[in-house]
Amino acid sequence: MGWPLLSNGGNMTLKVTTLTAGSCQHPEFTVMRGGSLRNRRFPASVVLIEHPKHGRILFDTGYSERFFTATSHFPEKLYALVTPVSLKPEETAAYQLKQAGIAPEDINIVILSHFHADHIAGVSDFPKARFVFLEQAYREVMSWSRFKAVRKGFLRDLLPVDFGQRAAVVKVPSRRDLVAACAGFDQYDLLGDGSLIGVALPGHAPGHMGLWLETEGAPTFFVADACWLGEQLSLGREPHPIAYIPMDKPREYVETFKLLTRLHEQHPSLLIVPCHCAKTLDT
Repeated sequence: MGWPLLSNGGNMTLKVTTLTAGSCQHPEFTVMRGGSLRNRRFPASVVLIEHPKHGRILFDTGYSERFFTATSHFPEKLYALVTPVSLKPEETAAYQLKQAGIAPEDINIVILSHFHADHIAGVSDFPKARFVFLEQAYREVMSWSRFKAVRKGFLRDLLPVDFGQRAAVVKVPSRRDLVAACAGFDQYDLLGDGSLIGVALPGHAPGHMGLWLETEGAPTFFVADACWLGEQLSLGREPHPIAYIPMDKPREYVETFKLLTRLHEQHPSLLIVPCHCAKTLDT
């Protein structure tokens, strides 16, 4: 019997909408052992959270047209060659939000799971937002050389010049039992009201963080890049070894993946949402 699915923010009414802002393509086998050789589309997700006190919040930002500018010169151009990106102007998060009547200035907070380009490319589109992220995530990527940054999936030019001034850095875990199902992993009460719980999911990138929240009493766990496809968890299939090359700490990633597979087995009704799984994002 697994841990009960509890968080102390279940009485908060949150409205949650998922968007996709561009996509990339990779052979399926690279992200799931036993997968096919065919290319598979991996959408870059954006989660819009409408909070009764803190207003409109985003979890990650997906791609923007700045990605193509940031990868127009060597060595950053290598990133675009290895990761073919597809993005139409009307697919950016900012454009889609405008179509829904939400101006860029209406976004108050952007929570960043980590600093890979497909998660931060749209941050400059939201000029009033505060940026929430784990301290380790930013500290490490900013210490890298240009070549190492490209190899690890970080493009510094995607960040606005005032990024540091608008940062709300999360340094100390709140507790390890805010979400009982994720006991043993550092957890962060990101807003101080128990409504949005950041869960450290180490291995994929420095300071990699998932987001646990509840809507109408039902928990949802956005796990960013801790796995890429929902069926990976049900089948227990880790990525191909080639996918570990750009990772921060592959051994820690494997442990995180095992945690998620156990969580899925123990709580099959829990909605676990990888950020690049089209099928799960449409649920």
